[in-house]
Amino acid sequence: MLVGIQLKAEAYESLICYLQDIVVLFGLGLNILFGSCWADPITAMLLIPFLMREGLDSFREEQEAQTNHKIQFFAQFRYVFIK
Repeated sequence: MLVGIQLKAEAYESLICYLQDIVVLFGLGLNILFGSCWADPITAMLLIPFLMREGLDSFREEQEAQTNHKIQFFAQFRYVFIK
């Protein structure tokens, strides 16, 4: 289970890095072609919705994991002491 979580996190990190690279190259290309110094920052803003969604998903997964851990702890506590 832990290996799957680590691989998933590594895949998301790689995906975000690739997207950042593509956006930077696209922005620089627009800058070179049209001479617009604002193209690179504007294209970088295209990543914001994706990064926000990934951050929120990560936060939700962490909250679910903590909740599941607490449920398992109390279930074991009940089994050991109330048995």
